[in-house]
Amino acid sequence: MAMSTLPTPAFSVTTSIAAPAARVWAILLDPNAHWACAFGEGTVVECDWREGSPIVWRDGSGNIGASGVIEALRPNDCLQLRYHDEAVRDPEGPLGDYVERFTVSSRADGTLLQADIGAIPDFEEAAHQRMWETALRLIKAQAEAEVRP
Repeated sequence: MAMSTLPTPAFSVTTSIAAPAARVWAILLDPNAHWACAFGEGTVVECDWREGSPIVWRDGSGNIGASGVIEALRPNDCLQLRYHDEAVRDPEGPLGDYVERFTVSSRADGTLLQADIGAIPDFEEAAHQRMWETALRLIKAQAEAEVRP
């Protein structure tokens, strides 16, 4: 599946992580997605982490919060997700304009993780940005905790 052009993101969140890129990548794609609790306690992801596959996020009660497709997956480099406009599991349904792109970059002192988050309604943007900032802090904390002796 070809990666589409990313619309101008509503915002980007970036963090430096004192851990190797492969460790950050593993946490990002962890099927238990502990960092997903930034979006609500009990949030889980259902997917096989393969390009072109469906992805579904559920809340702690099992309700679908978002569904879409893994549009691009380049290990230890880039993950791009495109979502349906409606939060229902419909793998054949048309995808909307909302995109999330994660870029993992190795640096001498560890890894830079950037999340570019697509536009959402203005009244929700500030809260959405705070959730993403929390998510990246959780990824950072887990990655750095796991590399300490």
